[in-house]
Amino acid sequence: MSFGAVLVAAVVLLACSPPMTGEPKGDRVSQITGAAGTATVPGDASPITDEELFDPCTIPDDVTNAFGLATAIKRNGFPTPLPRWRSCVWSQTGANARFGVSILVTAYTFQELLDNPTKDRFVPTTVEGGHAATYFAEKGEDDPNRCKLAWGTSTGAVIVDTTAFVVREGPREEPRPLVQRWAEAVYPHIPS
Repeated sequence: MSFGAVLVAAVVLLACSPPMTGEPKGDRVSQITGAAGTATVPGDASPITDEELFDPCTIPDDVTNAFGLATAIKRNGFPTPLPRWRSCVWSQTGANARFGVSILVTAYTFQELLDNPTKDRFVPTTVEGGHAATYFAEKGEDDPNRCKLAWGTSTGAVIVDTTAFVVREGPREEPRPLVQRWAEAVYPHIPS
C-alpha cells in the first residue's frame, strides 16, 4: 500500500494509553536517524518495527487533562492496525463538548508527507520554540472545523489533528489556534 493510500486511510479512520523517555531503541534507530525531523530512509524501508513506534496513547493523563480532556473518551485511532502507523484519539463528551484531538505517529518521513500528492495547503510554522512544522490539509478537504499540523522526528513524522465541535453556547474553538496549542502541549512528550 502506498504512503498516500495509507495516510488517506489513516485520516478517514480518525473520524471519530508513562511517556517514552530517552533515546530511541537499538541499532535500527542509528540506521535511520539524523537530526530531529530528518529520518534518512523512506518509511517503507525503515528498520523500526511497528511495535517500536511511539504509542501516542501513552501521553500522560496530566497533560491531556490540563488540555481539557479529563472526561474525554480516549482510544486507538485505528480499529485495525495499519502498518507503519500508531494513533490515539481523544474526544470530549457531553453537552459542553468543544473539541476532539488526535495524534498519529508514523515511520514515514516528514519529507514524504510534504511530497504526498494527496496533501496541500502547506503553511510553515514551528512548535516548541522553533522546531519546523507545517499546517496542511487533505486535497479537496474544506472543513472549517478541522486543522492538521505535522513535524518530523528522527524516526519518521508526527501529525496532530483537531476538530472543533459546533457548540450551542459560547464561542466555538478556532481550529488553527487549537491545533497549535495541542501540538505545543504534546510535543515535549513525543520522542524527537
